[in-house]
Amino acid sequence: MYQFKDSYKNLNYDKQTIEVPGTRILRHQLTPDALISRPWPEVGTIYEAFQYSLKRYPARPLLGHRPFDKSTKKYGDYVWQTYSQINERVNNLGSGICFVLEKEFGFKKIVGSTLGVWSLNRPEFHIVNQVAAALNLKTVPLYETLGPNIVKYCVNHAEIHTIVLSANHIRGLFQIRSEIPTLKCLISMDPLEDIKLKNEAKKYNLTLYEIDEVESIGREHPYPHNPPKPKDCATIMYTSGTTGPPKGTILTHENFVASMACFILAFRMTQDDVVISYLPLPHIFGRALEEVMVAAGGSIGYFHGDPNELLLDSQVLKPTVFPGVPRIWNKVYQSLAAATIEAPGKVGELLRMAVAEKLKNLEETGELKHPVWDEKYFKKCRMAIGGQVRLLITGAAPIGIDVLQFLRIAFSAIFVEGYGQTENAAATTMTLYGDNKAGSVGTPHISSEIKLIDVPEMQYTSKDKPYPRGELCARGPNVMFGYYKDEKKTRAAIDEEGWLHSGDICQIDDRGCIVIVDRIKHIFKLSNGEYIAPEKIEQIYLQVPLIAQFYVHGDSLRKSLVGIIVPNPELFIPWAQKAVGGGENKHLQELSSNKQVQKALVLHLNQVGKQAGLNGFEQVKAIYIDTVPFSVENDLLTPTFKNKRQKIWGKYRKEIDRLYAELKENDGAKL
Repeated sequence: MYQFKDSYKNLNYDKQTIEVPGTRILRHQLTPDALISRPWPEVGTIYEAFQYSLKRYPARPLLGHRPFDKSTKKYGDYVWQTYSQINERVNNLGSGICFVLEKEFGFKKIVGSTLGVWSLNRPEFHIVNQVAAALNLKTVPLYETLGPNIVKYCVNHAEIHTIVLSANHIRGLFQIRSEIPTLKCLISMDPLEDIKLKNEAKKYNLTLYEIDEVESIGREHPYPHNPPKPKDCATIMYTSGTTGPPKGTILTHENFVASMACFILAFRMTQDDVVISYLPLPHIFGRALEEVMVAAGGSIGYFHGDPNELLLDSQVLKPTVFPGVPRIWNKVYQSLAAATIEAPGKVGELLRMAVAEKLKNLEETGELKHPVWDEKYFKKCRMAIGGQVRLLITGAAPIGIDVLQFLRIAFSAIFVEGYGQTENAAATTMTLYGDNKAGSVGTPHISSEIKLIDVPEMQYTSKDKPYPRGELCARGPNVMFGYYKDEKKTRAAIDEEGWLHSGDICQIDDRGCIVIVDRIKHIFKLSNGEYIAPEKIEQIYLQVPLIAQFYVHGDSLRKSLVGIIVPNPELFIPWAQKAVGGGENKHLQELSSNKQVQKALVLHLNQVGKQAGLNGFEQVKAIYIDTVPFSVENDLLTPTFKNKRQKIWGKYRKEIDRLYAELKENDGAKL
């Protein structure tokens, strides 16, 4: 039984962290004396977590997907595979891979070698991860949207010999075959409709199988499991490469198991839970959620691949747990706000009253539900994501307080906010389950302890009033082994005492909660000496429903900020038409380049920024509106959908220079 079962009933929301005596180290209130590394004593690896649930829940559904009917061209209901069925597939696929590598390629040592996985989220992705755990292999997950240069780098750097992938990536690998010499074998997750592909693969000195073939081989030639030890490498997760070549984060089985212990408590996860899997599995947040679901004996349902139809999948799946990132939640907020608090007429008036009353109750009592308004209005919100959700999760970036509180009362569900890094298996802090105050990222997880170190050059110290501030550092069994083949960057990230340096500036509030206030890495100083954290400002402006994407620019030769905006056409066009008066016939491009519209939007943004507490120097003074979105394809976003700041600056440099020229701002460029 999970060692903290029912412990959450006595949690103190007014004093959420415990200081280790004689230090400034902070821990979760349940673990003042020692950190927790396992959810159960017998579970020390990903392999043992799967075996633990397999023994207890063999007939329960584990992985589900929606098959596509070619005749109706529609996706059907979820089809499930049980823990027992997945175990059989893991045994067969693992045995088949061993047989192929030994007999066809002469591999004498398979243990510890590297297996690539390249596809959207789907059952086969998870099965490959379990195969790797059973055979003590390392996986390298590749983002679906990676370009050829990053794929080449990852394959060569990790020395990948086999990639299990969706069929759409096969020809792309053919094109770069001469530059990835370690690759030997491809296993397609999909049936090969083009029968010529296998012969074509041979021309590139590659062997191509369908996954069903390899499972059949394994069924005929079974191989024993070779379970890993806790400190063995489970995966090498490559960062998205915003500032240079991707770094390969080495995460061990011990790291993942410590993360499981954290999240089972933080999410109160049980075997009755169902999560929808759509967050990319090469990202630590998506991967960690799947591992904790298996450890708890729950079920994972995969979206069918189109993010625009995610809500349709949810309505069929009816998940109890729905994860997201602020980019997703901001879109949900914009859609719901347009239908409620921004709705016209009498209905809009009633909805604003309902929202105001629920928010007031939330603030005063922490209550999420209302006996009248929920049934009358907010039931539709819950049904939009299946009607069974008990827990919403956000992480990976800051989320606006207004957005978080609105979504809590709109869905009448617990909404927790987490904070972590790939480098510590996503588990640094989490808001306590049932704590409905917003504005912090909660308390350290039970496997993590934290401390703040002074950053005097940015004027952040532990003596700051009213709250101590500094760079957040974390330590515990979930902290990575290091960066693959990069001792220098490993030493820069983890100090001699084992503290992982986050690069984030935090403060500890009067409840003992951690509040992120700034960023060390992505900051710059204006000519007036003020420091700017652009990502914080962007997140505030992105709460404006008119805006889909935002990039804030400034530098040490300027005293002001400017912005590049991609609008949300559905809401922006009618707003902009009103801004110019009589502009009903004007289209998006014409409205975007209209000076009157641009000035009106800057004014609107500054009003929002002021309400959010931005200082005057943190507000944008001019904007350029582009109708073409930032994307992975045009190299302006990372695979995790973060702004590639240097790339965006390069693309819009002329527009940025023009904005500053129009502001007549050149007084910062002094010798």
